[in-house]
Amino acid sequence: MIWAVSDSFVNWKILASKISKTTTSVENAHEIELPTGSEAILIVDDEIDLLQLADQYLSDQGYCTHLAENTQQALAILNGDE
Repeated sequence: MIWAVSDSFVNWKILASKISKTTTSVENAHEIELPTGSEAILIVDDEIDLLQLADQYLSDQGYCTHLAENTQQALAILNGDE
């Protein structure tokens, strides 16, 4: 693992630590079916990237998504204004 640490805009220190790799084995693993649905879900998040990620994942699972970046938008959606 590597970290970059700066005490100014000019001086950077690179810190590294050794990570030992461990392996584990999984026996009798089976595939899990993800839940799907057709319900509507209101997703509220001020981080656009997370909002889009949640929208993509839930839409792919069959849900109808409504997106809001803040509480005002969420309330407008809930009130049917949008």
